[in-house]
Amino acid sequence: YGLKDYQTAYDWAARSLEENLYYRGEDRIDIMFLHEMLGDLLCLMERYDEACEEYETTIGGREKFFPSDVKSLKQLEEKLACAREGRYANLPFQDTWT
Repeated sequence: YGLKDYQTAYDWAARSLEENLYYRGEDRIDIMFLHEMLGDLLCLMERYDEACEEYETTIGGREKFFPSDVKSLKQLEEKLACAREGRYANLPFQDTWT
């Protein structure tokens, strides 16, 4: 995010996701973090429909790893709602879920 060049950051995150999926498979928590990061970057680039898809993937994947009452789910749902409204949710990237 610190690059301020969101396209470059997106390209690197997408490449990381692709490599992780290939070598490690999709049922991993770090894959869900990459989907969330891509969603955030897509929102910053005002590509809200694509961001919604990433957030939905993140929420669905999160449910595989954590119980439904995890507090961070509300933040993911808020990010998704903002993307659906065509705006960026100025919430921090979650590098852990609690």
